[in-house]
Amino acid sequence: MNSILKPRFFACALFLLGLSIPVIASADADLTHPIAALVLKDGRRLKNAMFVSYSSTGVMAKWDGGRGTIMFDDLPANIAEKAKLLRSVSSKAITSTAKATSGSPAAPKVAPIQAREITGQVFVTTRGAGAYRFAGTRVYAFALSDFDQIAAEAESNVASEKAKSLTMIKFNRSDADTIRYNTWESAITRLTPVASSRTDGDGVYHLTLRSKEPLFIYCATYRHIGKEREFNVWAVPVNSSDQIDLNSSNQF
Repeated sequence: MNSILKPRFFACALFLLGLSIPVIASADADLTHPIAALVLKDGRRLKNAMFVSYSSTGVMAKWDGGRGTIMFDDLPANIAEKAKLLRSVSSKAITSTAKATSGSPAAPKVAPIQAREITGQVFVTTRGAGAYRFAGTRVYAFALSDFDQIAAEAESNVASEKAKSLTMIKFNRSDADTIRYNTWESAITRLTPVASSRTDGDGVYHLTLRSKEPLFIYCATYRHIGKEREFNVWAVPVNSSDQIDLNSSNQF
């Protein structure tokens, strides 16, 4: 009797043990697509996590039921390393270019900065109505060095207001979006843009960039849905592509 029960007992134990092990994104995870199940070091489980933008300390991400900043230290080691590599691509490219030109005795003068044209469309995907294009919306390019401070300030303001609401009223996602929108709009007024543009009737913008330092594209707008107002904020690092769309997948 015991010889029959023991294999079944151990099989059940191993099955239950397997259920308790969290699923962490695999080492070959593609960070340009949503991660189905991301388990952070503090135990939080994020479903369909999408990394929107990167800073020197972490990533801005969105997932089912939420969005916010995730520090590199909170990510699984393999995911953190990949995120850091993506964050440093533009900086390394600029550094290598500078070293190549400075080491050449035949070209003692600094080469003039060549203008770079960036274009894209500002839109969100709506349920049953296709794409909503934002016409007449301002789009800016700012130094990437300003991104970290503003992002941290926005998340700090959200956390502060959320803590206050515990003893007052219910705090929801719409409240958080409003705080982020106001924080970014206030901070941007203190900065000098590298370039700016306004979208046309189809929500298309054109930016002419004349800067060697890493940049990010910023746009904040809103639309009315019934009696409510939906805020849309983008702060997307400039990569090697000449077309950078601001859409539902990379907004805050």
